[in-house]
Amino acid sequence: MVNPDWRLLEDCGGLIEEIAIALPPHLLDGGDMTDGEILGALQNLAASFHADMRLILLTEERSRAKAERCMASAGMKAAVEIISVPNGDMHPTAFWIQDSFHVRYCGQERRLDHARSENAGRHAEWFGSRLGVPTGIFDLHLAGGNQLVGPDFRLVGFRSIELSALAANDSDACGLIRDIDPRPLHVFGFRASDLSAASLPHRRSAPHQTGFHIDMSVSLTGKQREGQPIIVVADPLSPTHPDTAQVVNAKR
Repeated sequence: MVNPDWRLLEDCGGLIEEIAIALPPHLLDGGDMTDGEILGALQNLAASFHADMRLILLTEERSRAKAERCMASAGMKAAVEIISVPNGDMHPTAFWIQDSFHVRYCGQERRLDHARSENAGRHAEWFGSRLGVPTGIFDLHLAGGNQLVGPDFRLVGFRSIELSALAANDSDACGLIRDIDPRPLHVFGFRASDLSAASLPHRRSAPHQTGFHIDMSVSLTGKQREGQPIIVVADPLSPTHPDTAQVVNAKR
């Protein structure tokens, strides 16, 4: 049954007042070039926050001092609160913070619900304990990055429905995902017949989701045109291999 009292936090709307970033130790230790690039991107993002915003920074206890220096060197204007978790508790993929939990609200109250995902973590538990926010569990494979929540609709990548059906051993995984929020659910994916069969790496009659998570290629605007929501869809490019089946199908 749908509980209309609790609703998922929208991925569009007013100004952002509070945001969280997770910094696993390996990013702060500078193990390789990729770690440095990710950390640099997060520093640039944090430096762009306005002074009236609040940043909640999640890191392990042993990395707290490094995290403080990292944000200080970024020239932060926003207020920063650091939440330390026990050493060894953060997986290297913990910086994909959106994937492991969902935020729901009811009036001025909010709650954090853990979900299964490719980048699972204990973020809901850590934040809930520190912020005094109740937590729960969605026994579904629903990465936050594979769901976009609009004012009056939701988009969920088809892969989450496939994986949720396996996790819950329930063929009506779409119904289970639909029940966590009253807004109409729309599935992001395609069928093989929608594309040129000659360009497909293999033929599939069942729906399929191209790409990893939909937040890598789709954004919501919160705006409408002629009564329909406007979304922004990225144009996949590959300077070195523009004609590969993966790129061609992603464009279609």
